[in-house]
Amino acid sequence: MNLNNFKVIIVAGGSGKRMGKDIPKQFLTIHQKPIIIHTLQRFLQVFEPHNMIICIKENHKPKLEALLQEYNLQGITFVNGGEHRTDSVRNGLKAIHQLEPNFMGYVLIHDAVRPFVSVDFLKQFLSELTKKNPLIAVCPVKNSLRKITENGTEAVNREHYLEVQTPQGFLFPEIYEAYQNTSQLFSDDASLYENYFHKPIYTIQYIPENIKITTIVDLILADYLVKNGY
Repeated sequence: MNLNNFKVIIVAGGSGKRMGKDIPKQFLTIHQKPIIIHTLQRFLQVFEPHNMIICIKENHKPKLEALLQEYNLQGITFVNGGEHRTDSVRNGLKAIHQLEPNFMGYVLIHDAVRPFVSVDFLKQFLSELTKKNPLIAVCPVKNSLRKITENGTEAVNREHYLEVQTPQGFLFPEIYEAYQNTSQLFSDDASLYENYFHKPIYTIQYIPENIKITTIVDLILADYLVKNGY
């Protein structure tokens, strides 16, 4: 497998609002290391730095540059993160197009604050992506669910639902076209792709521990997971 046929966008444009912190959540530490460094170190065991792009707000770049130097992770391209996640990803895709206008391979899009994706899973994901695309990581829903209706709420069968994770992988020309021609905001990339192309999205199941660190509870759980070998 030629890994130069794959690019990676790490979305790191978030703030610390939901966490209740002044520090953006990607810079918070778990087991004495910033979350974003945990994430990058996983990806850099599979991908070369020149095939990776980080979307981050302009005022956070100096801190990230210092961290990458401290952990010897140079060579990754930076692009400006937008006001919303959709804007950040669009900027990352534009950067790939500008760097390699004829790139016809695949792109993986991943949240910087999901640091528990494993190297083995990334390799499995790449293999599956070349057979089925778009491909997104999911896991079963563990809690009971209720649907909001006009008359209140009603129970639904959780077996019919999946929790969406990242990474999410696409043929680059397709996801680039979708983002270039969509102004609506979406919470994930597969939803934008599906809305634009009306094509099926393939899934690959992964572990529930592939959490997105958003709240204090997530941060506590993340620290426990790192200490226990995840």
